[in-house]
Amino acid sequence: MRFAAILLVVMTGSAFADEPKLTPLKPPAPDSLESLMREQAACTAFTNDCVICARAPDGPKCSTPGIACQPKEWRCTNVMNP
Repeated sequence: MRFAAILLVVMTGSAFADEPKLTPLKPPAPDSLESLMREQAACTAFTNDCVICARAPDGPKCSTPGIACQPKEWRCTNVMNP
């Protein structure tokens, strides 16, 4: 019985060791978003159809992209009224 328990622990441990390592998600292309934010100073919200970003004093605040999202060109979705 002990042998079976030890064998089970050894086999389970080696199964976890072979799992692939997950890499973190890449943030949305900041260069194109930041350039659009500079070009359109009156715009307060942006999207690429995957992520929604809002202008904040310390930089854009963005949502999390969907699991199978195909990003498109960044565009303004809300303009601040003067």
